[in-house]
Amino acid sequence: MTWSAPQSDGGSPVTGYVVEKYTGTKWIKATKKPITTCSFSFDDLLEGSDNEFKVCAENSAGVGEPSESTGRFVAKDPYEVPGRPEAPEVKDRTEDQASLTFKAPESDGGSPITGYVVEMKGKLETKWKVIGKDLKDLEFVATGLKPDSEYEFRVAAVNKAGQGQASPPSKPSKYGNYECHRIYCCL
Repeated sequence: MTWSAPQSDGGSPVTGYVVEKYTGTKWIKATKKPITTCSFSFDDLLEGSDNEFKVCAENSAGVGEPSESTGRFVAKDPYEVPGRPEAPEVKDRTEDQASLTFKAPESDGGSPITGYVVEMKGKLETKWKVIGKDLKDLEFVATGLKPDSEYEFRVAAVNKAGQGQASPPSKPSKYGNYECHRIYCCL
């Protein structure tokens, strides 16, 4: 919050400013001590809360008349978590690893994307397991896979506001040449 010094100091230099907050029924001091600059940052506003402030200049004669109100506003971060990426693609699968590629989400939430989180789960499992964090590239190699197991992968983008919603899962991926197995079984 910033403001300008009053046009008149009332005959005595301004020694500080008092910030007042409207509680919904009355105005109360929002700062314990007068502020000596024409700005103040609040670090305790609740996300989604209604707020309204005004400022009073203070000099040796006391506290002067308050400024006009800021008007009511809702406290919220200037940015949001990133959007949801599309499902990652499994580009290559070997016996024990899968090479994934993915695209950045359409929305970065107003803050640059700082990384990605990749998760996987077995086709029959219910819980996702983080296998890559703070990734800067739009590709990842998942390792430690079991040869005859089917896996799904998903990715989420991260920015200053936090982690966004995870993508839909990739198509299930399983290693093996199944045509050969069928022919062999039929002989």
